[in-house]
Amino acid sequence: MSPLPTSKILLLAQLPFLVECHLKLNKPVPYSKSTLQLDPLKNALPGTEQSDFPCQSKRIGGADPFIVDQENELMAGEPQVMTFDGSASHGGGSCQLSVTLDRRPTAESTFKTIASWIGGCPIDNANGGTDPWNYTIPPEVPNGQATLAWSWVSKLSGQPEFYMNCAPITVSGGAEDTTEFDQLEDMFRVNLPSSQCGSQLSSNLEIPNPGKYVTTFDRQALAPPTGSGCAAMSQATATGSNTGSATSSQSSTVTSVSTISTPVSSSINTTTTTYSSSIATPSIPPAPTPTTSTIPPPYTNSTSCTTNGLLLCNGPTQFGLCNFNTVIWQPVAPGTICSSNQIIASTNSSANSSDTSTCSPDGSLVCNGSDEFGICNFGHVAFGSVAAGTTCVDGQVLRKRHLGLHKRRELGHRRGGRY
Repeated sequence: MSPLPTSKILLLAQLPFLVECHLKLNKPVPYSKSTLQLDPLKNALPGTEQSDFPCQSKRIGGADPFIVDQENELMAGEPQVMTFDGSASHGGGSCQLSVTLDRRPTAESTFKTIASWIGGCPIDNANGGTDPWNYTIPPEVPNGQATLAWSWVSKLSGQPEFYMNCAPITVSGGAEDTTEFDQLEDMFRVNLPSSQCGSQLSSNLEIPNPGKYVTTFDRQALAPPTGSGCAAMSQATATGSNTGSATSSQSSTVTSVSTISTPVSSSINTTTTTYSSSIATPSIPPAPTPTTSTIPPPYTNSTSCTTNGLLLCNGPTQFGLCNFNTVIWQPVAPGTICSSNQIIASTNSSANSSDTSTCSPDGSLVCNGSDEFGICNFGHVAFGSVAAGTTCVDGQVLRKRHLGLHKRRELGHRRGGRY
């Protein structure tokens, strides 16, 4: 047998890197996790035979793409952590989180944007992977079963790509109807196909109509999508009441005002929140003094915080965690208020809270008794009260009706028996 040419040997040596260089969702647990690929979606028009939009809906070997391996129970207003499998973030890029009320989404499903991150998403970590990412389900999302989608347009992919992974979720503490949810912006699709509307290579995608909750982490190399189909896509997604259509970086009329999501840790030194247009960014206002009045949207940023991970109040209805000298405000969970830099039940103004600087690892949930929890952030955790009807046990916030099952499982493990 003749030896392989040097070029083929080099290609074979590079295959593991090529396979592992993409990303896929790890937490929340996606649908059909065992058959989920690291690859982007097919560069094809949704609804056509070639397309696997949404959610990699066509799997190798015809595997079912919507098997619920684990239900992800998420409470609106409660910090959540998102993690990824894969080895590189391709220089970051732009990401969105969106929700559809369909449990087996199709090309006709409507995905409503609940968070957008422009540039710097996801973030590389020192070990060759990506840092965990904080997000929160906003109060507009209805209670009940739904599908959460993470979509990503990477900066340094070398070709037009659109990643999309989906996970089954059950929401509690959210809206009782879809009135406000229906007003959220639609998820923005690009490179499906790129011949109609494509991202610009080596650029951070400037998402038209990114929605209410948007943060710009990296303003370097911002570029709008291009193509004859982009204007129609931008107009189609302009469903919210406080955003407009934007087809270029010089004519953006986006008025999205805040985010409820931040990276758990980041190598980026400057973080800014988009307020109006990309032509001029208003100066960041000083930190507001907590008051007893209700502060409606838009939420604002403050650069005066100094202790990473410290929980701060912006009146009784907003809280935020200090992150690189910046705090991004978000609404408190239903039934709670923010007072004296604590999240407490609205009917219990005397609830106590304590801090610790010894927690690890970053992004983990920590219990302080059964009534308080916090998210470990840079070795520091600020505790707040759990929502009504829940309890904190062994690093988990559980509904009280699940506590009995949790204890039975624990006893079964201790006895070495089955349960």
